[in-house]
Amino acid sequence: MTDRPAQLLLVEDNPAEAELIQRVFNREKINNTINHVETGEEAIEFLRKQGAYQDAPDIDLVLLDLNLPGLNGHEVLDEIRKDPALTKTPVIMLSNSRNPSDVEEAYKHHVNCYVAKPSGIAELSQIVQNIDHFWFQVVVRPTP
Repeated sequence: MTDRPAQLLLVEDNPAEAELIQRVFNREKINNTINHVETGEEAIEFLRKQGAYQDAPDIDLVLLDLNLPGLNGHEVLDEIRKDPALTKTPVIMLSNSRNPSDVEEAYKHHVNCYVAKPSGIAELSQIVQNIDHFWFQVVVRPTP
């Protein structure tokens, strides 16, 4: 990874959950930039730098909610994996659902990992630390 802050795309339709996730990243002093969109359609436009997102940064990691208005997380993931320009972008499905069929479907569409949203802030802090450590300190990633 370069010395620049990592660029994350948080795809979360619940403003309170999005704010909480962003606050935890900030509180943990993780050197990254979180870009936030609320719908699956916005996520695809952001990643493809279309419409209002023509100047969007290249994304290093997507944190994707499952239950979104319009395109759901599985559909967004499918679009990402079908696009040759995006196929190497790591995607973490971050969902309240622990339904085995949701997990199975996410892996069927080649999610990099599926994380169930925790109920407490301490658990969320630990997940944020683990995401940062694994994806930006341990993993060797291909160049964009």
